[in-house]
Amino acid sequence: MPGRLKLHFTAIPVLVGLLLTMMILAAVEKAVLDGLFAAVSFLAASIAAAAALRAGNRRFYRTSGSLRYDEEPEAALIQLGPAG
Repeated sequence: MPGRLKLHFTAIPVLVGLLLTMMILAAVEKAVLDGLFAAVSFLAASIAAAAALRAGNRRFYRTSGSLRYDEEPEAALIQLGPAG
């Protein structure tokens, strides 16, 4: 039947994916907490990954902080002067 919610097609894969993700994160945490070298190397890899993602995303954001519009403002807004 079209338009019917097929929960078994979405909920089960999402739950399995969440379970696998939690298992992987638990294994990483256990490996990091085992020794100092693993903790330091994980920290270095995390910092490098964060720096790479930040540098990659920087090109999508403007640092000027001002909004830029591609369209012309309406004529009524241009002709209005300051109030008072």
